[in-house]
Amino acid sequence: MKIGTGIEGLDEVTNGGLVENSIVLLSGSGGAGKTILASQFLLNNAEESGEKGLFITMEEGRSNIINSLPDGLKTLMDKNEDKVWFLDLSTIRQLSSPDAGKDDISTSVLNVEILIEIIETWVKEKGIKRLVLDGIASFGLLYEKTTEFRNALFRIVSKLKTLQITTIITTEINDQDKLSRLGVEEFVTDAIIRITNVGGRRYIEVLKMRGSDFISGKHSCEISDAGARVYPILIPDKKMRKTTEKVNTGIKGLDVMSGGGFFKGDAILVSGSAGTGKTTLALQFINEAAINGKKSLFIGFEENPVELKRNAVGFGIDLEGFEEKGLVQIMHNIPTYLDLNKHSQEISQSLEGVERVVIDTISDYENIGSEIDLKNYLTSLILLFKSRNITSLLTVETSELMGITSLSDKGTSHIVDGIIMMRYVEIGSEMKKAMNILKLRGSKHNQEIMEYDITSEGIVVEAKFEGMEGVMTGSPRKTISDRVEKFFD
Repeated sequence: MKIGTGIEGLDEVTNGGLVENSIVLLSGSGGAGKTILASQFLLNNAEESGEKGLFITMEEGRSNIINSLPDGLKTLMDKNEDKVWFLDLSTIRQLSSPDAGKDDISTSVLNVEILIEIIETWVKEKGIKRLVLDGIASFGLLYEKTTEFRNALFRIVSKLKTLQITTIITTEINDQDKLSRLGVEEFVTDAIIRITNVGGRRYIEVLKMRGSDFISGKHSCEISDAGARVYPILIPDKKMRKTTEKVNTGIKGLDVMSGGGFFKGDAILVSGSAGTGKTTLALQFINEAAINGKKSLFIGFEENPVELKRNAVGFGIDLEGFEEKGLVQIMHNIPTYLDLNKHSQEISQSLEGVERVVIDTISDYENIGSEIDLKNYLTSLILLFKSRNITSLLTVETSELMGITSLSDKGTSHIVDGIIMMRYVEIGSEMKKAMNILKLRGSKHNQEIMEYDITSEGIVVEAKFEGMEGVMTGSPRKTISDRVEKFFD
């Protein structure tokens, strides 16, 4: 049987909460949020189910813990002061045995027998069902040998099992590759949850949970005035919807090049350097849906919504009007402060009724996580769109102004269904723009390199580059046949 933690997102990660009557190790570096999560577990259970809880601190003072709680949890504590108690053993130790310490374990309040007696007394007299032992490592410091601490901890855990209570034990780690401070705690507990604070970003991982499955991986954790909240990683949805229906791009010439548009539910990557018109293409793609009463989501990073709407007007697109009618949602984010897991959840919650999504540009994701994390994230995001039959268009910026040395697709080329390349080319001392459909699964498409222009009506595809080769490489020249013909002339 599972009991919920009441911490939003964590119950999803743990597949319903903690296993009842289990012993859970919550490890993390200083300031990661262990005490807040553990307190929130007790207070939420008291508030939602009336279950009584006991928080025993072995290291930090009671007043410090309470003062450090977010305001929302302090409010919960005031409401449930008859159901949740905070017990400071360091204070009791000073009162009961001023000289007790490592050299006098038998009289120390942290002696295993005395600690068990305290827990058992509280459980029986108060009807405690949820317990937190905060700072168990300080208890271990009283033992010179690791085996002695392990035996003591095993005796505590065995007693907790007989008392039929669900327990969280916290321990501090200085090395993020470790599971506990003394290397003992993880061997006697039923579950292990690790919380880390890396560069100001908190992540939570479930590493073990006997009797239950869970979502592995690093999930984001945010602590606010309301307490802790977890944002699970985006799990790829492998359920795909197949359709032969095509959707227009909003650009007549591109519809012709693609053989009638894109298949509904496909993911299209648009690659180009700055100024080639990637955002303009994306706006026309969104506009085509809106004028036909279809909803779209525009996820942008570089241009804020005010600038985006202003620029759209220049192409005859009333983005603001569509937004007011609920046909377009604009999600603007600053990459510097973006958390991928939180971001993906916000996207997922915004997809109700949406038929088209634009991400402009995925290049802005690159400094948020590692290359592997980013690749997995984008793959999961694209699969999410596909599972809901949403046609998505992702722009990516290349560093080369002219020509191409790499696609720079952030590892998405294997999962997208189409790739459109947009490039500057210099022909006859004049800068022109070239477009080519490099890939389009399931469609017979025009593979020619087409010239296009950006007008007051948006992108207009013109004719192909006649008698030229090497256009997309940045070194356009007349074809061999034209050069030979000119030589003999």
